[in-house]
Amino acid sequence: MTFVAEPDKAYFEDIQNRVAQSIVYCLFQGDDGDLSQAPMFVDRLMEVFSDQSRNHNTMLAELKFKTALRELSKHVDGIKPRINGLWSLLASGIVEQRPLNESKGDAESQLDRQKRKTTNSYFGQFAKNAKNIELLNANNNKLALWSGGAIISEYATALGYNCLEATAIGGLFHLIKIYRNDKSLWSLWDYLAKEFCQQLRASGGVVHAFVRTFDNRATLFETEYPSLLAIVRDVPSAQIQVNFHVLVELNANQFPHDLGVVGEDGKRHVFRSLGPHGLVRESTNIQSFTYEDPYAAYQAQNNYLKANRDDPRLDQAALKRVLETPFAKPC
Repeated sequence: MTFVAEPDKAYFEDIQNRVAQSIVYCLFQGDDGDLSQAPMFVDRLMEVFSDQSRNHNTMLAELKFKTALRELSKHVDGIKPRINGLWSLLASGIVEQRPLNESKGDAESQLDRQKRKTTNSYFGQFAKNAKNIELLNANNNKLALWSGGAIISEYATALGYNCLEATAIGGLFHLIKIYRNDKSLWSLWDYLAKEFCQQLRASGGVVHAFVRTFDNRATLFETEYPSLLAIVRDVPSAQIQVNFHVLVELNANQFPHDLGVVGEDGKRHVFRSLGPHGLVRESTNIQSFTYEDPYAAYQAQNNYLKANRDDPRLDQAALKRVLETPFAKPC
């Protein structure tokens, strides 16, 4: 197949229309949406415009973002006049984020890490604007956070909880995946996560944190949980309670009838919650076997896995990964 270096306007419009149809279909038809057309055209654009040396492709990210928001604006008021402004913030944020993301490997200091995740004013303003036009809204009674891979978000969603990915802007980014077109956009999730938590400043409520892996570097423990603690400190009347659901991954082949979710690896993943008397099936109702102290939750999981590390019912790869991840008590 031959790719032209400079596609003409009609070529772009044809791609925009086809990608838009697929994107909006998925947004409003749920998991049964058909993205069969989108990948082909996205791949063709990647071939034309990708810059592998810098791992970014801002033109394609802009195309996908604006196309998706235009389609979303047909169903949600107040978005259309803000599309260009929102993209301008993202484009400026990308430029500001790139030097912050320059790899320092293991030599990255805690200060550098905090700067990388908190000092991008454009990403911060984008997240605030998204919240102000109600693109980050979630049902506060079932608001959920997660750690241990995107599969945990899907698991919590299957149980009826509302994660960041279930909001309008979170779902849109999860669908069009523009962070794959410019790696600087991965950092945007931290800013969206912080604003996602800020909706509890006025109302308070219960937050459910589903955790497969306790990792101090995870967004849950670096951004979201500290944001909630800050709200509790600054607004005591907010009455926020965080319930940690400790997840243990099972050998899916031995539990064919448990709720399972399929990850990007194509593998079916099955989890059980760890309660005071062992593993229990999570249900669509509010789970009573939770922990309010994240370090107590970590210790419970760590002790259980060490005591049962030879149990064939447990997923051994997940068990090894979890036990090898250090976790310090959050400040």
